Amino acid sequence: MAFLMNFLLPIERSTVSRLIVCTLLVSGCSSEDNYTSVSPVDSNIPKTSPTTPTDDNPVVAEKPDTTDKNNSKASGEKQNASPTAQKHLMPTGVFSGSIKLVGEFPEISAFELPENLLAICGPDGVIDESLVINRENRGIANVFVYMQDAPDSIDHIDFLGEPVTYQQKVCQFIPHAMFLPVGSKINAINSDVLAHNIHTYPIRNEPVNILLNAKDTKGVHLHYPESEILPHKIGCDLHPWMTAWHLVLDHPYAAVTNENGEFAITHLPPGEHKFRIWQERVGYLEKDYMVIMQAGEEFKLSFEYSADKFTKED
Repeated sequence: MAFLMNFLLPIERSTVSRLIVCTLLVSGCSSEDNYTSVSPVDSNIPKTSPTTPTDDNPVVAEKPDTTDKNNSKASGEKQNASPTAQKHLMPTGVFSGSIKLVGEFPEISAFELPENLLAICGPDGVIDESLVINRENRGIANVFVYMQDAPDSIDHIDFLGEPVTYQQKVCQFIPHAMFLPVGSKINAINSDVLAHNIHTYPIRNEPVNILLNAKDTKGVHLHYPESEILPHKIGCDLHPWMTAWHLVLDHPYAAVTNENGEFAITHLPPGEHKFRIWQERVGYLEKDYMVIMQAGEEFKLSFEYSADKFTKED
């Protein structure tokens, strides 16, 4: 033991401690520090924390996902978020206004019907819906205002709405004028106690000519897989005064004037856009009307037309 102590005295205490530990653990040791230098390249630890922004890699903090993965309803709600909100990240604008009559009101008569139809279609006959004017504010209803082609610079948003019920009632098509997205689900029914048919006259889509029996509330489905360049006519061959119009587009930038002659087209991207204004008696009221849209603003106009513009030629 004395020999061992004489041998250890010249050695530094730290080294002695290391030798004792090594001896007790019966493990190999060296006289050098036994630390391993961990290189960031060889390590699973990144050089920069993923939540620390740098000039080359800015980081936006994300909210934690609190969706219940086991709850299918909650998961579905997250996946089915509003497509409009997702697509339109930049401020958009609104093109709105009205279509009005100036000057004298034109003569618009009701269609004369056979006596056996008066009890079904109305004792005063059926009004001529080819020109519907509000007597109080002079607004013209059922006018189509639409962009012919959506801008290539934007993504078309998913704008399909709820399935549409299209009625034949009191010997009229209801509604008389309708804007429809490509792929819309349209259920045409007959609410009258006499038979009607639906005869469509599209340009690009396949025409349809189907009989609907009296009180057929199950109806038939209309399908428009292609966009159209113009509104197209819907007719009933059994009752020729019954007409309506459908406009089918592959974008949402369109509207039909209401009973006050008003319209509004929302979510328009900034820039220059050409619009068309179309009415069934006239065709184009405006073919290439330029609208310059500013982000977050409303472009509002009132279009006025005299009665002679809508004169029907027999």
